[in-house]
Amino acid sequence: MSTTKTSTRIAVGLIAFLMVVSTIGLYVVMILGNKNSTEEAALAEKYQADLNAKVSERQDKEKKQAAELSAKYYEEFKAYKDEAKSFNAAAVTELKTRDLKTGDGTEVTKEFKDYSMYYIGWLPDEKVFDSSFEGESLKLPLPGSGSYITGWNEGVIGMKVGGVREITMPADKGYGASGQGEKGKDGYIPPNTPLRFIVMAIPKVADIPFPKGTMALCLKAYESSAAQYNMTAQSICEMMGYQNEEK
Repeated sequence: MSTTKTSTRIAVGLIAFLMVVSTIGLYVVMILGNKNSTEEAALAEKYQADLNAKVSERQDKEKKQAAELSAKYYEEFKAYKDEAKSFNAAAVTELKTRDLKTGDGTEVTKEFKDYSMYYIGWLPDEKVFDSSFEGESLKLPLPGSGSYITGWNEGVIGMKVGGVREITMPADKGYGASGQGEKGKDGYIPPNTPLRFIVMAIPKVADIPFPKGTMALCLKAYESSAAQYNMTAQSICEMMGYQNEEK
């Protein structure tokens, strides 16, 4: 839950940016074909194809990791689905937390590390706007981070790994007067809406780096087109996270 908005509706700003940049990648060949030589376009196409293959390789590993974690935690976290009930929006004037299960692992501090989290988020009318559930399984958990919305960042402090906590936050610690998303679409959060979450802290999930050479391929793929977006190939590739590759 990014303060500008991750995911999740939780980090949606960054994800939206990455989606845009990915789209740029898909059409880079067409752009180059219009502005540069056929030879340059063909070369960019090769770099892009090789880059896509490396990205797909990492995605396959992430899917496997998600499945393994889901097999371990799904049944436990599923039990908390019924906690997503309606609540009195007018009564939510401050951040409140309630531990549903006390963990016995590492405590979550302001350093926001050494843990990952599954979550369910819902509105006062009990409509779930986002969660870690994907059908009968769980998505990859969120990483421990201080980059989510204020209510989330403050609400998880003091939890311990293995614990489950309910967090209720007023709108000004959530998505504020702007709300989130588009009315009528999944994930929509109306302006000035208090929110409630259930989060489960689990041991930190190992990050899966991109295959070696991903960054170099990205730089080559965007070398000729990045300037059209007032960016450098380096900045585009770093925003995609490609510098996090195998050593």
